[in-house]
Amino acid sequence: RLRWIALGAAVLLLGGVAAALVLAQRTIAANRDRILAAAEAGLGRRVQVEGIDVRLLGRPGVRLTQVAIAEDPAFGSEPFVQARSATVVPRLWPLLEGRIEIARIELDRPRVRLVRGADGAFNYAGIARRSEEAATGAPA
Repeated sequence: RLRWIALGAAVLLLGGVAAALVLAQRTIAANRDRILAAAEAGLGRRVQVEGIDVRLLGRPGVRLTQVAIAEDPAFGSEPFVQARSATVVPRLWPLLEGRIEIARIELDRPRVRLVRGADGAFNYAGIARRSEEAATGAPA
């Protein structure tokens, strides 16, 4: 009898995980443009991805495939960052409260183009400045 209860609980749990995965995939697909617009606003650069998938098992996250982040036009036209994939892992507690805070970003086969201009500034300075302004609440 206990075995049947455990089996039933496992089936319900797997069904719940599958339903959550389908719902998350549909939500991501429906909001793809908004997600990319938010990434572009945060970075101040154009972001291109081929695909967006949700990962629920293990640590929840979003996996982006064929990622390219545009370069600051003052430093050229080649992408600033390219990667085969990027996994964005949110902090769980804020996510349960309806806020998104990034705990970690993992890049697979990244290619980062670092350039130093004649004035001594690096091509990543604009992104770093935006990040500091966001952390302090100063306008971007």
